[in-house]
Amino acid sequence: MILYNVTVKIDLDIEEEWLPWVKENFIARTMATNLFSDQKIFKLLNEADDDGITYAIQFYANSIAEIDYFLNNYAQNIAEEHRLRFKNKHVAFMTLLESVD
Repeated sequence: MILYNVTVKIDLDIEEEWLPWVKENFIARTMATNLFSDQKIFKLLNEADDDGITYAIQFYANSIAEIDYFLNNYAQNIAEEHRLRFKNKHVAFMTLLESVD
């Protein structure tokens, strides 16, 4: 299993707008590609930063080929919509992880 993780730190003043939008748009559009078997979203609890809050949005795929297809065909448009919507109110990065159990 491959985990495609998007970590986003958002400004506190947009959290109430951002979270529903991410669920209804960012996550929904990503899952609609049918390249991921599941998704989860986590809020970082042990953060001592008063200027933002961090979320980890996780998408689970069966193979690196599915991730590569997503990255080459969908990711840029989905990320750009998020970037434009919340411009200057967030920072984001992605990581890929492979299950080793």
